[in-house]
Amino acid sequence: MVAEQDALEVDRMRKAEEARTSAKKSTETAIEKRKEAQFLAKNADLATYRALMMLRVAQALAIAGESGEVVAKDILGIDG
Repeated sequence: MVAEQDALEVDRMRKAEEARTSAKKSTETAIEKRKEAQFLAKNADLATYRALMMLRVAQALAIAGESGEVVAKDILGIDG
């Protein structure tokens, strides 16, 4: 009877340790995934910003007309 209770206690302790290990691993995985998501969100924000700036440059060049071509060539480093 005592041996049986000891075996049950050992089994409960083993299961509790497995649960702690699993929880720790899940937490670490969640942290890594959150970091990756934040990195990707920053990249998306930067891409959105760059696209907006390019749109504004294109609009300014369209308004500037021919003189805008000179500015564009200057920005791009094109002679002539």
